[in-house]
Amino acid sequence: MRPLTLQRSAWLMLALILVAAPAACVFYGRAKHDRERVARQAYYESVRRSYTEIFKPGVTRRQVEIYLRNNGKQIVQMCCMNVAHNAYDTLTKIGEERAPWYCEAHNIYMGFQFSAEGSHEFPEAHDSDVLTGIQIYPWLTGCL
Repeated sequence: MRPLTLQRSAWLMLALILVAAPAACVFYGRAKHDRERVARQAYYESVRRSYTEIFKPGVTRRQVEIYLRNNGKQIVQMCCMNVAHNAYDTLTKIGEERAPWYCEAHNIYMGFQFSAEGSHEFPEAHDSDVLTGIQIYPWLTGCL
């Protein structure tokens, strides 16, 4: 084995730096991304907790939607966030995540699940529907 010369050790050090520096950047970037994701998730959960303190099960759709509109929230009604119900759910956007390459957007909504007092053939939205649950609802849109 040949002894290391100053020139050879300089090249070896340069090669180590060229490999270690990008690896350190990737590691730092992932750690930062993970911290940001955890912070966003904590925010979403805090919003959910605040809504569960305001709205108890049994509150009417009318009460929930008036509150949301009076506080500047836009709402969307849709069927069946998780399971088929006899009433539409109400969503209000609380955040955005980075969308995968095959989708245009990845929005995060607060979803208010309702149940109809009477029986309906198809899910509908009525002012008298009662709140059964509140959840964080991620929604990918514009996907291939």
